[in-house]
Amino acid sequence: MDDPVKFIREKVDLFWTLVQQDPLEAVKTLPEVAGGIGALAVTMIALIIGVVGMSSAPPPQVKKAAEKAKQTATDTKDQVVDAASTGAEKAQAELNKRTTRSSGPAE
Repeated sequence: MDDPVKFIREKVDLFWTLVQQDPLEAVKTLPEVAGGIGALAVTMIALIIGVVGMSSAPPPQVKKAAEKAKQTATDTKDQVVDAASTGAEKAQAELNKRTTRSSGPAE
């Protein structure tokens, strides 16, 4: 058997012949062919479900959750900006206090 394609075709042909007579015996005799056909069927079903699932619009609940997450992110960003500016103002005020105290008359 030098030709792998011919080898596989012969196995599948034998499996198909056995399935027509006795499906259970065919699976017991050639489990590699049955497994390959089963894996192919599961893959095709998963691909179809994936394509259909991706093409449909997301449900309204997902849109609402995404909008809420976006609003929360915006609020958090605003809070961070406010905190940073407040921190900078406090640091500047502290610096002014130190400068004012140390610029007084020396003893």
